[in-house]
Amino acid sequence: MNLENPDRIPPCLTRIADLRKRADAETNPVAKAELRGLELVWLAILDSYMLVLDEKYFLNGAHRRRVAAVTEKSAKEGIAVSRLGEHALTDAK
Repeated sequence: MNLENPDRIPPCLTRIADLRKRADAETNPVAKAELRGLELVWLAILDSYMLVLDEKYFLNGAHRRRVAAVTEKSAKEGIAVSRLGEHALTDAK
């Protein structure tokens, strides 16, 4: 599999946006959590592609994207977020 193909990026972004939109609209907490989890998986896939394409972008952007996703999720769902060094952790209520 050729990971250096930049054509793989837009489908990942589309999938992430779709999962985020579906999770925002979901009223069932279990289904919402499942969709959020899938979104994080696709963010990891995107990060993998970006690592291969551009290490500098990956190093600068991966942390920001993950922190933004965790922060956005926790703000919407009222989950406390604590930071330990460079890592963001969520604590259940």
